[in-house]
Amino acid sequence: MTVSDGTELWSFDAGRVYSSPEVVNDTVYVGSESEGIGSESERGYVYALGASSGEKKWRFSTEGAVRSSPAVDGGKVYATSSGYLYALDAETGKQEWKSPSDIVMDSSPTVAGGTVYVGSNNGRFYALDSSDGSVEWSFPTGNSVSHDATVRDGNAYVTSSYNLYALDTETGERKWIFSRSDLYNPIAAVSDGTVYVGGYDPLYALNASDGSKKWKFNLSDVEYSAPTVSNGTVYIGSENGNLYAIDVTESETRG
Repeated sequence: MTVSDGTELWSFDAGRVYSSPEVVNDTVYVGSESEGIGSESERGYVYALGASSGEKKWRFSTEGAVRSSPAVDGGKVYATSSGYLYALDAETGKQEWKSPSDIVMDSSPTVAGGTVYVGSNNGRFYALDSSDGSVEWSFPTGNSVSHDATVRDGNAYVTSSYNLYALDTETGERKWIFSRSDLYNPIAAVSDGTVYVGGYDPLYALNASDGSKKWKFNLSDVEYSAPTVSNGTVYIGSENGNLYAIDVTESETRG
């Protein structure tokens, strides 16, 4: 679609698409699930499409649905499916490596500095070498990690159950933990030394250095989307169909 007025430029039938696409070098990478029935419905794919035309460049078949959002870095596409993390050549779609079967990958991957960060449903968060998928370190969360981490300034911000962890990206050591019974939204946003994370009602702003609370803003609404920060404003969507804009310094609603 065009940014100016939302006019449709092209469409492509990829089956059921649950993930967000990633656009790199005029190519759209997206995961999907087959719309077939029976065993056919369990198949999943990663597509590479021309961003300008929607033309298919390649398709890679996985062992199950691809509901995670792909990550693209260093000429590779990373995506999870049926507990595996796949690394594919971004130009050809050829498989470079696949994670071992004893690690059940669950979240969308995040790639930074030659490392792939991904959550699992076995109560651990993993850092893998992007070149071959070998484990650099893992951190025990005690519960599944089903959403992607946010990596900024040497920290990986990871949510599991009602906890938000800040982990050292080099060692996996825990720097701090923020725990709240109303901490629901699993994906954090980081900007200018502040971490923003949503809950069943409030939006929290935390100091990135130690996890201490700067402020809490009550929306009287359940936040289902990840927060996004731009030009001094935090944007976040809710269960009731509302989009909120909140001032990052005064925590006042802008709309």
